[in-house]
Amino acid sequence: MALLENNRRSRIQTSSDLKSLLAKIGWRGYPAYKDATVAYRFSAYVLSINRVQGDPFAPPPAESLNRRQPAGNNR
Repeated sequence: MALLENNRRSRIQTSSDLKSLLAKIGWRGYPAYKDATVAYRFSAYVLSINRVQGDPFAPPPAESLNRRQPAGNNR
């Protein structure tokens, strides 16, 4: 449960944190994925999971994918 508590406190987690969280969630109910509603940093992008629906038949949740700019490239 410590990982879940860390996810709630921090805004950006690592891709390894997401992988660990998904392994812990396993095949629990669909609402268990609400613990994943933070941003996750990958090598070339940041995946933000903004909302997870509690019902698998509800409209898709909101996510965003932001590509990271190389250092020194401020365009």
